[in-house]
Amino acid sequence: MKITFDVDSVLLKTEERVLEEIYKIYGVNLNLKDVSYWNFYKDKYPLVLNFYNDKDFYKYVDKIENMDLVLDKLIKKYGYNNIQLVTSSNEILKNQKEEALNRHFNNVQNFNKLNIIHVGFYDEDEINLGHEKHFYTKDSILIDDAIHNIQGHIENNNNIGLLVDYGYGWNQNFQHPLVKRVHKPLDILKFI
Repeated sequence: MKITFDVDSVLLKTEERVLEEIYKIYGVNLNLKDVSYWNFYKDKYPLVLNFYNDKDFYKYVDKIENMDLVLDKLIKKYGYNNIQLVTSSNEILKNQKEEALNRHFNNVQNFNKLNIIHVGFYDEDEINLGHEKHFYTKDSILIDDAIHNIQGHIENNNNIGLLVDYGYGWNQNFQHPLVKRVHKPLDILKFI
């Protein structure tokens, strides 16, 4: 069994960076609980979506505290070949996301050997090429913050998921017998 990590809001503090931009653009001070559903930004603060096409998006994104310790322990225990990262990216974000990951997790032994799978790319005709993470999470435990990814993983793979909730408003009130909710990074180690 493999362990699959999402990147944004699981390993990296991407949402905090987006909330900073909303404050700059709209003058609205939000916290993570305020982002109450998945399309919140698109529906309420659409200008911030341009931020996802910014070549410097991840330059100022920090890591989630203690996730380097979690990855280090899991890689040492299970080996780097049993851990993968699956993340939604576009062509602009792919390289800078990997650079941010390497910048924050370069102290983790064998981190640079982890398989990083970017999903969500579109071809020239705007056809989505395998955006659904569950295509890549078979025979793994998925660690993700997004309910739709966890649901897809369970429904298609019938495997356990860990729903990361570090105070996120978008994944509240979700329950499933195959899903455990973790509130701090080190709790991931207890469940794995």
